[in-house]
Amino acid sequence: MSGIFPVAQLGAGQLSLVIRPEPHRVPETVSGWVTHGITSVISMLEHEEACELGLLDEEAVCLERGLSFTSFPIPDFTVPDDMSRCRTLAETLAQSARQGDHLAFHCRGTIGRSPMMLASLLVIDNREPGAIWSMIRNARGVEVPDTREQEDWLYRFADQLKTS
Repeated sequence: MSGIFPVAQLGAGQLSLVIRPEPHRVPETVSGWVTHGITSVISMLEHEEACELGLLDEEAVCLERGLSFTSFPIPDFTVPDDMSRCRTLAETLAQSARQGDHLAFHCRGTIGRSPMMLASLLVIDNREPGAIWSMIRNARGVEVPDTREQEDWLYRFADQLKTS
């Protein structure tokens, strides 16, 4: 299935980026994710965006297919506004991956917000931000992230972890 970009192992689990479903193909796309072993979907779409993109049923379809679904809305082209809240989510998701879950992250284009969130889990795993961005670029096959602000955010996130 195209549209799944494995990025890294984390413990017994896997971290991947996925292309968001097309509105008329949500059930087929989610079934494909299940077939490829994905156990959890993390979406950075805001509610208005999900509505605009015809993805309001994505969470329900994921749950029907046995996937967990986490919505962590971040406005497009920006960074999380609450570093502490992001850290809490990243630590929870990293633990899930270490226990064997296959986590799949997406946003609108899967080149800004979702790579940034996936990257935060690798920072939690004590990996270096520059190497993380290179790994994600190689896996995704395009330049990531969308903005310099998103790239710099990961370094700030790593620095915050070191000082706390």
